[in-house]
Amino acid sequence: MAGFMAGGTGPASTADIPEIAGLLARAFDDDPELRAFVDGQERQKRLRSYLQAEACLTLDTGGVIDLYRDTDGQAVGAAVWEAPSARGMLLQTVRYGPAMLAAVGLRGLLNWLTYRSDFKRFQPARPHWHLVRLATDASARGQGIATALLRDRLDMIDQAGGIVHLEASGPSSARLYERFGFAAVGEFTLPPDTVIVAMTRPAHQHAITARHP
Repeated sequence: MAGFMAGGTGPASTADIPEIAGLLARAFDDDPELRAFVDGQERQKRLRSYLQAEACLTLDTGGVIDLYRDTDGQAVGAAVWEAPSARGMLLQTVRYGPAMLAAVGLRGLLNWLTYRSDFKRFQPARPHWHLVRLATDASARGQGIATALLRDRLDMIDQAGGIVHLEASGPSSARLYERFGFAAVGEFTLPPDTVIVAMTRPAHQHAITARHP
């Protein structure tokens, strides 16, 4: 993944962040997990602001964002990966915190404070990668883009013996990740009735090609 090829994956840079935020905001417009934290008036605008700040924070703390570009060079898929070293980087969190807070508002902040411990309690104790977002543009779904984004990055993580964790928005989403060796380690519910499945993929998995049903 040294760079982009036509119809392939590659790592994003800070210059790509506005495009990434737009792609993610469209893809997650109806996402039940994000609705618990970003909802109400001008939601799409605030969602884009939140996801842009989140992307900036990810890159600034050593994480990576992988993009899938189609043959015309348009970004049609993205995966946001928080690095194991990201935790505890207070200065970077403070830098982007105001933008994220403005986007979620008081209600979203209260929900985050209420459910933050649920997200944390199922995460591995050891340093690990965190798959924060995985999205495909509506115009390109069904083409294996999410599979390509997962396969390529997991290959690299496996070579370093890394652990990966994520939160899937419900059982149907969890089934995709099960094909890549993720296993459910717990679940919790966000308002109003969204089941979040916490999933972890252990280190040193060698056969990472998705198993097709």
